[in-house]
Amino acid sequence: MTAPTILFATATPATSGEGFVLDNIFLLTIALVLVVAVVGALMRLRRRDKCLQLLDGDPVTCLSRSTKAGWGTLRVASRGLEVVYDEPWRTTTGLVKGSSLYFEDDLADLMGICRTVHALSDEQRTARTRRIAVCCRPGALRRFRRSLDNLLGTIRDAVAGGLTMAVSQAGRGTPVGTVISGQKSRIGELSKSVVGSGNAYEPMLERHIGLPVVLRMTTPEGASRDVMDFAGYLVEYTAKHLAVFNIDHTDVESIVLEVTESTARPGLRVDVAGDSVTVRCDGPVPLVVRCSRSRGVERRLDVVLLDGAVLELHHELGAPMTLELERTSAVDIVCPRGVGVVRHAGE
Repeated sequence: MTAPTILFATATPATSGEGFVLDNIFLLTIALVLVVAVVGALMRLRRRDKCLQLLDGDPVTCLSRSTKAGWGTLRVASRGLEVVYDEPWRTTTGLVKGSSLYFEDDLADLMGICRTVHALSDEQRTARTRRIAVCCRPGALRRFRRSLDNLLGTIRDAVAGGLTMAVSQAGRGTPVGTVISGQKSRIGELSKSVVGSGNAYEPMLERHIGLPVVLRMTTPEGASRDVMDFAGYLVEYTAKHLAVFNIDHTDVESIVLEVTESTARPGLRVDVAGDSVTVRCDGPVPLVVRCSRSRGVERRLDVVLLDGAVLELHHELGAPMTLELERTSAVDIVCPRGVGVVRHAGE
């Protein structure tokens, strides 16, 4: 009778590569996070919002939630924007200001960035018309590129999620796992920085690109109503902004005001206090302040005011002032997604 054979299970020793990874999991995790952070920072230097880029280099009006209007030439950066004044403005204390800077955190506080075609040069009008034509009547190449961009955006989101999960699981079951888990949200942000800022693709909006829509915007406190509807063509959308342009530039009403005292008209109000003249939009139709004249000097403004927004002008005390105004919907608007939403298809 032969003795039974006893089999013993033996653990397979880890290969040198596996052993190196296990022994240095903490250092490898830190290295990966550093690489993600550096690459993400470099990519953010070049990435600009596509909606804001549509107005880059053009004269615009920036309307904040505080309702005051600032106007000038728009310069779009990767994490903010700058509005350069037509001429430096000197304060009563002698300070000279040449522009307004809006950082990334400030953009969400904007009610909208508006543009009127009257403020554009011939070259800028041509560029605007070309952009609208490409949007409303896209060729086969543009449709293919847009479909490809949407596909890549979806893939970027999947990669960002996978990278976040991979880094989060790297230290699982080890003492360093607690540290990595605590940094999970930060790692997710860094992952998205490398592959993109999140996919903005929305099928319902995509099918209305280049078509008439109705943009519903939340108005600031003190406006004549809680929301205002703005009709135009959906030109572009991103994760943070909507761009709606108007093609019909027929004026609703042209108004010439001789400003001597505070007065009110349907849809607007003008207040005079010392050397300050404040123009306020008080209705659902946007108000464009085309120009002001005082003592034979004309100043081109082309400032767009939405419901509740105000424009403050200074003039020589006691000098007469004439304002040329228009109540019109023929303006272009880029607004934050937190303020506006495409609520209806238009005609």
